[in-house]
Amino acid sequence: LDLSKLAAQAQVPRQSAVRYFEILEDTLIVYRCEAFSSTERKRLIQHPKYYFFDTGVLNGILGNFTASLERIGFLFEHLVCTQLLSSVLAKDLDCRLSHYRTEHGAEVDFILELDGEVVAIEVKATRNIGTADFRGLHSFSEFFKKPHRKILFYLGDIEKHINGIEIFPWQLGLKKIGL
Repeated sequence: LDLSKLAAQAQVPRQSAVRYFEILEDTLIVYRCEAFSSTERKRLIQHPKYYFFDTGVLNGILGNFTASLERIGFLFEHLVCTQLLSSVLAKDLDCRLSHYRTEHGAEVDFILELDGEVVAIEVKATRNIGTADFRGLHSFSEFFKKPHRKILFYLGDIEKHINGIEIFPWQLGLKKIGL
């Protein structure tokens, strides 16, 4: 989310838009997922992602309660985010959840740093996984260059391992990472 663009569209000062989102965070309506970086400076340059605590709230704001093909990926990503956060909070774990995106469009939905372990999690709202679905995970590995787990959550039913990537039905995946 680019708050400068949002502020311009809403015709409010950028700082007002920032404050509105801070209020949404403070009231637990949205969760800000910062961009992954090995340094604080880099993280501040990149745009965060925002997730609503409940996709029903998001759907109400958008006035769209249909899980159409163009929205299913977005909604599934929201579901996984809320499950990750809820599980971490329920177990009172200390973790950092961020996302990774390059200027070339390679992205990993979630980077979970938990108990000294880094887990890169890609979320795909499909039952069929192809090698193109691994692009972001491979990009992150090249960037990070340290040991980490590469996991893909999907809507299928079969656990798989392809080219060093663990592929799980999303519910099983949560269990496999200890949540």
